[in-house]
Amino acid sequence: MNRTPQARIRRALNPLLVTVVIGVALAANGQPILRLTSGATTKTITDNGVGDIYPTLGIVDYLGPVGTWSVNVVGKTMPAFGSTSSPYLSLAITRDTPGTSSLKLEFTETGFSAGHFSLSDVFGGTGFSGVTLTAWADTADTPFGHNTLLGTFSYGTGPFNGSNVDLKSFSSAFSLTLEFDITSSTGSTITSTMKGTSVPDAGATGLYLALGLTPLVFFGVRLEFGRRTLRRRGQVIPQ
Repeated sequence: MNRTPQARIRRALNPLLVTVVIGVALAANGQPILRLTSGATTKTITDNGVGDIYPTLGIVDYLGPVGTWSVNVVGKTMPAFGSTSSPYLSLAITRDTPGTSSLKLEFTETGFSAGHFSLSDVFGGTGFSGVTLTAWADTADTPFGHNTLLGTFSYGTGPFNGSNVDLKSFSSAFSLTLEFDITSSTGSTITSTMKGTSVPDAGATGLYLALGLTPLVFFGVRLEFGRRTLRRRGQVIPQ
């Protein structure tokens, strides 16, 4: 079938347009990155990159060795969970074979929108020992950025669970990072999930209330001053 020159051009451009659309979507959502470190070994897995066994955008799933460890580590974020205006970051590990050195897991996402958020982190685990969980935000919107500590929790042995809530205001785009530092393993799983809920700006609200009440306070002072003046003059004070 003969095609017009316009049709041939459209057909040739279709794959390019699909690539551009996918690239724009990835740029808007940032680039989820999972980083695993044990001893001298560091593995960095990007969303849908080498080592990511799960094809859905927003889920980075690694299964395999890290130094002498054998693990399954999964990070979840937008667009699969949450969005730029509803931050979501989750990190989980299932240990298959414990290693002989420490293990650090980090999962990060950039491109969360400026705003005022209640950031809640719910975490728990079974059996691991010598674990520190840390949550970070970064106002420079840098992957694995650490300029704002949201919370940290350490425990020794046995099962554990807990939560942390932090109110934060961001004037520009920001990144979030979850970090697990594990010194030894006799257990099976650790999970941590951070969610952000947009809330009114408490600081601005307080300022507006203060500004709104200022005339009333001033009026009250003037009224009390007037009453005291009338009392000294022996005049009747209207109520």
